[in-house]
Amino acid sequence: MLYLSTIIDTFNSEIVAYKISDHPDTKLAVATLKQIGKFPKGAILHSAQGSTYTAKEFFEVAPKKTVL
Repeated sequence: MLYLSTIIDTFNSEIVAYKISDHPDTKLAVATLKQIGKFPKGAILHSAQGSTYTAKEFFEVAPKKTVL
């Protein structure tokens, strides 16, 4: 089975980053987040709040992208 991780700009519904993986894990979420250069100032990242998005590895990358 394949899993798709996306980051969608809700202003215009554009997919701005995506990754596909065999496993729905933190590695997939981090790889997707790393595709983005910098988020606009004040950007907010909404997620499913599962363990993938609350993992230490994810929170180490998110602040570098200026995500609230």
